[in-house]
Amino acid sequence: SVSPSGSVAPQGPSMKLIGTAMAILGSSIAASSNVFCEWLVKRRLEDSIHLQNIQLYCFGILLNSATLLAKVVMEPQSPMHGPGGFFAGYNVWVWLIIVFGAMSGVATSVALKY
Repeated sequence: SVSPSGSVAPQGPSMKLIGTAMAILGSSIAASSNVFCEWLVKRRLEDSIHLQNIQLYCFGILLNSATLLAKVVMEPQSPMHGPGGFFAGYNVWVWLIIVFGAMSGVATSVALKY
């Protein structure tokens, strides 16, 4: 197949093998992190669910903040440099997705804890 830049992308059994290996690796990492998350929540049942959520999400906040900072530094055309800043392009649908994602996270925490 031809990429947008006009070069020919490699094909064949080796690319399928790499794709399969990456899918297995990604699934294994996701499954392992879910098991670890459940272990963290259930190991200290006396802790508040809110405290446990804060502990679980701190790593994600740090990692996503580092990624955002790197993109801002490396991409001069980033919307972060515009008038809307971080919230450029946000509308009611984006806010609904954020709210539903937060509710889903809390519901998952409750299911894991109890």
